Amino acid sequence: MARARSTEPITRTAAEREDPAALAARAQPWGWEQPEWKLAVRGDALVLGARIASVVVPYAQLYHVEPVDPWPSIALGWVEGASAYSAVLTPPPGREDECARRVEEAVAACRRRVARVTQPGWLDEPELAWEAAPFPDERSQVALSQGYRAAPAVPDPIVAHRVIGKGAPALLAWLAGHLVPRPRRLDPTEVLVTRRYVYARARSGRTMRLPLASLRAARGTDLGDRVYTFGRNTELLVVAGDECPVTAALDARLGAVAVPE
Repeated sequence: MARARSTEPITRTAAEREDPAALAARAQPWGWEQPEWKLAVRGDALVLGARIASVVVPYAQLYHVEPVDPWPSIALGWVEGASAYSAVLTPPPGREDECARRVEEAVAACRRRVARVTQPGWLDEPELAWEAAPFPDERSQVALSQGYRAAPAVPDPIVAHRVIGKGAPALLAWLAGHLVPRPRRLDPTEVLVTRRYVYARARSGRTMRLPLASLRAARGTDLGDRVYTFGRNTELLVVAGDECPVTAALDARLGAVAVPE
């Protein structure tokens, strides 16, 4: 087990001795060959990694602590002597809930000891659940089938719509979603985007929605698909398709949010 050392007694945090942006600019990635995901909180330090590949980082040597995507990863930066290091711990599939608890414990400990260098990241985002709701073009049919007329709704025009085919792309998405189950990720057969919501039809046939305003991040997969994150950790998988109107609309939304006015 390695330990981050200090050549002198620590009277100030790393961020107080040097600008964090300058430290980040010269930081070297911490070199784990095949690290086992582990993050432990001690009274005086964080322990990153496991066994011989682990490193003990005293709180005062941290210059950056932030939960980052993909959830529940965490980014850390620290100094050791005259050198600066950085690492992103991303948990293996199937251990997300356990690792999220570890990240929350570590961030809470860092907020108490080195609040200046600790960012909330995805901890500031609410946890969201899919809301059962019919697609907009099916709403009036549902109301009539239940014996009443639908009340006039707030105008919410459709922006994009895509039915995901049952060919090879959908099969690949199904395999990816089932070989590595992700309970927070929806792999839909149909997606519809309005000005206010994202609607999705699950493979069971159920229709659900999330507020479009809760969309905050996107990333690609090895298969070329897109994974969109809503709130803290609710995910929508959109299988790759030529000139997909749904991914274009969602990416444009993220671009609009990301560009300052």
